[in-house]
Amino acid sequence: MKRFTTGGFVFCAGLMVILLADALLAPSLQQELTTLLGLLLMGLGSFFALMGYLAISLLRILLFLLEPSHDRSDRH
Repeated sequence: MKRFTTGGFVFCAGLMVILLADALLAPSLQQELTTLLGLLLMGLGSFFALMGYLAISLLRILLFLLEPSHDRSDRH
């Protein structure tokens, strides 16, 4: 769960960098490089969030498959 939330926060930080670069910096190479940094942060955050979500899903599937099955012949 920690990886998923960390990825979400990194994604939001990258989005904030892009929005602030667009609002505060004049069109220049510096603005483009700052936006590139924001895009890299968003990509990294998306990757972490995806890995965290897949780990959570895989854990749930494994718990479902590995839980002890109850014998139905005992029921009357």
